[in-house]
Amino acid sequence: MKSYLKLIYQDFISCLELYKKDNIKYFFFIFFIYLIGYAALLRADSLYIDDMRRVIDGIPGWENFSRFSSNFLSHFFHTGNLLVDISPLSQLISLIFLSLSSIIIVKLFTGKLTYFSLFSSIALGLSPYYLENMSYKFDSIYMSIAVFSTIFPFLFIKNTSLYLITGILSLLLMFTTYQSANSIFIIITICYAMNLYINEDKSKNIIKFILLSGVIFAISSLLYKLFIVNEINAYVSSSALPRSKLIEGVIKNFTIYHNDIYNNFRTTVIGKIGITLIVLFPFLLAAHTKKFKNLLIGSLTLLLAYTLSFGLYTILDKPLFAARAFTGIGSLFSIIIILLSTFKIKYIFPIYTILIFSFNYCLLTISNSYGNILKAQDSFNKDRAILLISNLNNILPSNKNHTIFIESGAIHSPELNLARKEFPILNKLVQIKLQKNWVWSASAIYKLNTKFNFSTKKCTQSNSTLLKVVDSIHHNIKIYDNDCIVVNYK
Repeated sequence: MKSYLKLIYQDFISCLELYKKDNIKYFFFIFFIYLIGYAALLRADSLYIDDMRRVIDGIPGWENFSRFSSNFLSHFFHTGNLLVDISPLSQLISLIFLSLSSIIIVKLFTGKLTYFSLFSSIALGLSPYYLENMSYKFDSIYMSIAVFSTIFPFLFIKNTSLYLITGILSLLLMFTTYQSANSIFIIITICYAMNLYINEDKSKNIIKFILLSGVIFAISSLLYKLFIVNEINAYVSSSALPRSKLIEGVIKNFTIYHNDIYNNFRTTVIGKIGITLIVLFPFLLAAHTKKFKNLLIGSLTLLLAYTLSFGLYTILDKPLFAARAFTGIGSLFSIIIILLSTFKIKYIFPIYTILIFSFNYCLLTISNSYGNILKAQDSFNKDRAILLISNLNNILPSNKNHTIFIESGAIHSPELNLARKEFPILNKLVQIKLQKNWVWSASAIYKLNTKFNFSTKKCTQSNSTLLKVVDSIHHNIKIYDNDCIVVNYK
């Protein structure tokens, strides 16, 4: 047993060495590309949703969603029990994990590293949906670790024992950092099985790989479900759909997922290029391998991978449909484009090469546009909050605590109004910090060090008397006798 473990350890180290040798230049290259993509976001220095709480109280709080590894690792990365804002260091660390993930996935599908193939992989970490993950100053590290954890085991696919052990442990790490990344493991398994097939690997090796990957996913999922998960039932649920509603629920969840992608990108340049690449892929695969049957294989692979790209969330009773949960679609496009970058088909190679560069350039433009819009929207929200508090300070006594309720809000900056016409995904990504029924709207007011309380429910009562109305070009303020202030933004 001791000698067997020693052998596994030696194999583990040797596998890592294969990826370490002469790859430093490639690491810095892909890190630099990701850094360009996130330059505007880092400059924006924006607090995103949960960041607004953590930057004040410093409490991790991820155990509520069974992300125990995130809690544990946060004390290491933040060097203390309370989480202090260390951005942009936290996001730069995230880029390290994304860069390593790109290197592994490129090496897995091409067998070697080139600058072009690495550039082709950036949809993994620059998918418009993944921009939300990177927006979190505190969460982004663990979301990127989750992505890395789903890809890391594929380093060891040639060693059954190592692949099994690292696969189970890595997926458990993923489940306890950020669960939505589970779809990446599924997509890589499907696409790599296709890759083995078109490279004429033995059927038994392909079947063995698929079965072993299935075992890894099943064991890690069961261990997480039976021994780790804290069951929740709030705006999302950790419970699976009941058997009686399984088929209906899966169809409903996938339809919402698909419609979100379709509606956000159907009119955009990147959407049209993406569809073109998807349609071309099976044909180019068949032309590259000179086997017509691979047209069918490529088509079926894309269909299956896309259908499962929402991962386990498809079978949840109340899954999360926020952008940060759509991790799988970026990895699917990354793999498609990586494989396309290796095809050398006479005469048409320049055409799909231009499409690849155009698609990835669109990723860079969307990500930088998003970062700039986030900064502009933050500034706009702050200005509107200051105007509101300034008005209230002039008309209210300073010795009383009043409660503010935003009755209508969701005000957009001029920059956002323009950009969302070109990039509809910004409607999903940019969080308006002054809006109705959103607890985080309070942060725009609290950060001004006022004595006002904030309510997500209307604070007037049936017998409340309206004392005063203040109307301006920016907002309408109604003040009631129970110290309730109702605000309608214009």
